[in-house]
Amino acid sequence: MHCIASVRQSTFHQADDLTFVETNCNCGVTVGLSKKDIARRKSNLKTRLEELETKAKMDPMKREIKLHEEIAQMKRKLAESD
Repeated sequence: MHCIASVRQSTFHQADDLTFVETNCNCGVTVGLSKKDIARRKSNLKTRLEELETKAKMDPMKREIKLHEEIAQMKRKLAESD
């Protein structure tokens, strides 16, 4: 089950009904995600992004660097999943 943690930082390949995810772990396991799983993952990313952006509005001087880096990373993941 160590592969589950690396799915978050993975590469996606689209097929007909499934998306195959190449994990970043050493075991070389390829996991198939259904369209429902992809939609759920995407909605979770959008929700998390909205939460982070409300926190970022409280920090206009960008003093919390990790917060703004995480927002940029979430936007990249959303763009990648489209």
